[in-house]
Amino acid sequence: MSNNTDRYDKIIRRMLDEPVTLVLTNEEVSRLMELITELTLGPYAPNEEEWRQLENVHGLPSADYYHDLFEKLRQFRDAPTSRSDK
Repeated sequence: MSNNTDRYDKIIRRMLDEPVTLVLTNEEVSRLMELITELTLGPYAPNEEEWRQLENVHGLPSADYYHDLFEKLRQFRDAPTSRSDK
């Protein structure tokens, strides 16, 4: 790899860890949470071996990643958004 490619890869990796702002409605968050639940716990959810294949062959994150994302969404959805919500 060239030095320019190495430098570019480092910049991209750093950018992936930076927070972003995303505005979603409660309905959108709920539907995203439902999708995560179906993907990880539903009747057609991959078993451990299938998850390993999804991770190793297809580059998907682990099931734990999706569980953590679900929790983050739940915490933000359940948090008060104004003083009157407290």
